[in-house]
Amino acid sequence: MATDYLRTRIKKIEKNTEYYLEDEKDSETSSKLSPAEFIFARDLYRNTHSYLNEVALKHMPAAFQNLDKRKSVTKPNLNTFVFFKVKEDCDDVLIDPRESPVDLTRDEIHISKFYPISTLLEDGKVKLF
Repeated sequence: MATDYLRTRIKKIEKNTEYYLEDEKDSETSSKLSPAEFIFARDLYRNTHSYLNEVALKHMPAAFQNLDKRKSVTKPNLNTFVFFKVKEDCDDVLIDPRESPVDLTRDEIHISKFYPISTLLEDGKVKLF
């Protein structure tokens, strides 16, 4: 199970590398990635762009040699379901707008769409599982 989690995590980093690095340009750490994941993403980005420049872009007309990052950055799907573990009790959390708020108790494991719990994740009240 841990192997599947790591494999999925690496796939997400590979798919959304530029998105994760966008806010971390001048930093050696990341709030969304572990230190090892950040180094992996940074090196993947550098190597991919270096390879792309050497193999393709330098052989194209000057007008096509630059990549527009705004068009090439893929963003993660915030509507996807994730498992999360509650690190501290949280009262009246609205996970689904069609249902009433729920109380989350420490050490419980839940499944929910990512977006409703994103603020809890940033506050350190839950962690992705």
